[in-house]
Amino acid sequence: MPPVLMAAAVAGIVIATYVMVRRSLQLQPKPVRVDKPVRRLRRDPVTGEYRPF
Repeated sequence: MPPVLMAAAVAGIVIATYVMVRRSLQLQPKPVRVDKPVRRLRRDPVTGEYRPF
């Protein structure tokens, strides 16, 4: 094989290996607000203060 094709083949193998290793090590992405759920507040008609649903 010509050296250019050898270099292209090696580069393709290296890139494919890198992508596979990165995907295997990548953890599932966490949602941003998984720790603190959004609490909806509603106003109490008697006292006027805001309370969570």
